[in-house]
Amino acid sequence: MAALVLAASATAWSDDAAPYGEWAPQPSGTAAGMTYGAGDLPTVGDVGIVAYPDALVASIGAAGLMGDSLPFINLVSPAPRDDVLAFYRQEVGTLDGWGWSGLAEVFYEGDNQMSAMVMMARSVNVTDLDLAAIDIAGIRADVRQGLRTRIQIVYDPQR
Repeated sequence: MAALVLAASATAWSDDAAPYGEWAPQPSGTAAGMTYGAGDLPTVGDVGIVAYPDALVASIGAAGLMGDSLPFINLVSPAPRDDVLAFYRQEVGTLDGWGWSGLAEVFYEGDNQMSAMVMMARSVNVTDLDLAAIDIAGIRADVRQGLRTRIQIVYDPQR
């Protein structure tokens, strides 16, 4: 199966998957297995799943429940959750080998939604954003207040 490539933009495979958020002074840190405000961003080619068009990177990491968990990128967007869900329903929900779990509210690759829940399968999870989340605390307040949705993409850079 071909990886989902790019939206109708001029983004190259070597470009960052999405830009980092606009950080206040001393923005970077590490908490709960996530790096935020600093660190090498994965490329679009690494992730293989397109970022929502206006999304910013909140954090990156590999903090799954199991030792073999895949890396992830957390994105944030000012768009409503329903708009972001509709975008990913079109982008990954229609690909062969991908499914939707209404229980976990996650798009996942493969036939085992539990693998997605423990970050051992590629997946896209779209949720309402908790403005108190640690990985967005360093984003400038004026930018942070406009954010509404979190997008977590678990990816396999070997694909």
